[in-house]
Amino acid sequence: MFWWYASTCQHLGVGGKHPDPKVWDAHKKAMRIYRRLKRFYTQGEFYGLDETVHAHVLRNTKLKTRNPIAVLNIFNLTATKVEREIRFKLSKIRLPNNLRVHCVGVPYRQDGDTITLWVRLPPLSHQLVEVQKSQQ
Repeated sequence: MFWWYASTCQHLGVGGKHPDPKVWDAHKKAMRIYRRLKRFYTQGEFYGLDETVHAHVLRNTKLKTRNPIAVLNIFNLTATKVEREIRFKLSKIRLPNNLRVHCVGVPYRQDGDTITLWVRLPPLSHQLVEVQKSQQ
């Protein structure tokens, strides 16, 4: 649920401490990642590639390698494990169609403007993907 809220609400905070230490540690880890990427969620443009694939793109940022230029949140809202192939065009999220990218977090392939991602998601889970400008 954390990443669903992060992806759909502009301002996020976590209150209270979960009694299960494993859950509390997961919340703290997620908040560290969220803080690093917060600008994407609070100042970026949101693109719903479908109900369960959300893209967040910052405008007017320098396209440096190793810095994310977009983040994707991919959700499995079902009670069963899923394997998905997700395909989208960079132009659909208003990135230059001649941009070479590197996706961190999942296997991927780029064919021109088209990005294909392959994800395996446990039940009721989330996968974060950082899209970076390629070093090539």
